[in-house]
Amino acid sequence: MYTRKQYMNNECSHHEYFGAIAKKAVSRRMFPQGFIDRCKKALAKGDEHLNKIPLREWDGLAAIHKAHIMPVVLEVDKTCSLADLVCTLKASVYNIIEEDEIAAKLLK
Repeated sequence: MYTRKQYMNNECSHHEYFGAIAKKAVSRRMFPQGFIDRCKKALAKGDEHLNKIPLREWDGLAAIHKAHIMPVVLEVDKTCSLADLVCTLKASVYNIIEEDEIAAKLLK
């Protein structure tokens, strides 16, 4: 995983930083399938930052899964904000969707 310092020094991208945290802290089971489907649709419509999904939903997921995500964030940083939790959740959705696309290609 990258440290916050590396991220702030542009040694890794936003997605690389939060994606690595997400891979360690978040699993597919933490999201309802319908939520993942809505995220897929938003991305397909060009919403690359998933801002069409209301922030209150991301905040709600962050509150539910804070105990799982926060310790991993604190491995690479001294603090963990609500924004860190939401960015980690969004990165995990990107990872899940990417995995689904790879699996679909393999099944063809």
